[in-house]
Amino acid sequence: KEEPVVMVFPEVCKDHDATFRKSWHYAADACEAKDLSCFFLRHNACPRPDEFEPEKELFSLERNIPLRFKKSFDEHESLAHKKHVNLWDVHNDASGEFYNFLVYSYATRMRYWVRQEVRRRVAKFKLREPCAVMHVRQNDIALHDNWRRFYYPVKAYIDTAEDAIKAMGIHTILLMTDSAEVIDEAKKIEDFEWRWMPKHRFRRNSKVTFEDQFPSGSPKEETLVLLTLFQLASECRLFIGGVSGFGT
Repeated sequence: KEEPVVMVFPEVCKDHDATFRKSWHYAADACEAKDLSCFFLRHNACPRPDEFEPEKELFSLERNIPLRFKKSFDEHESLAHKKHVNLWDVHNDASGEFYNFLVYSYATRMRYWVRQEVRRRVAKFKLREPCAVMHVRQNDIALHDNWRRFYYPVKAYIDTAEDAIKAMGIHTILLMTDSAEVIDEAKKIEDFEWRWMPKHRFRRNSKVTFEDQFPSGSPKEETLVLLTLFQLASECRLFIGGVSGFGT
């Protein structure tokens, strides 16, 4: 709507954990502001309001692509041949995917200290190419009334992507997962060089609250790990994963 963007989060962002109230939960221990500005450059000079006003909320689950952008993209001679792609319950064509990428890239322009820290971690990791990225979720399995998201073992991912892995000559797989058991599964498959980010992970016998993303207890550390993983993933040729906001 061509209006300034200010990221504001409700006081009850996480009802089940008072620690994260009046904050973006990923920034609860990152800086005094406790919002996206802890990690990313501000989108404008407008200060964040002290109170959340629901009537001014612009949040929407619809992915609206500006028509002017879509038209210029679809009619570009080098991009007009792109096929439509389906993303779970949302159907976006190539222009939609590219637009989402641009918006994400702009919204996550990292602050200097974050860029330096992510760069240091990426260099230390020394990922060997060519590689594939495999995202296996387990601790966030959904059991809602209207839909389900099940857990599939690591071998199922390998079997499904076997042809693509062989065709691309891939021997290294960067494994992204929230589960220590998934790491255990991967270690038993010796056909590949498995790499994963050393970090705290939940186990099946862990006491976990719904959507608890912080096994380390530090939202700041978990965010830095995610940003590092995104950078590492961009160096690989193939993505293997299921349906998730993180994966897509």
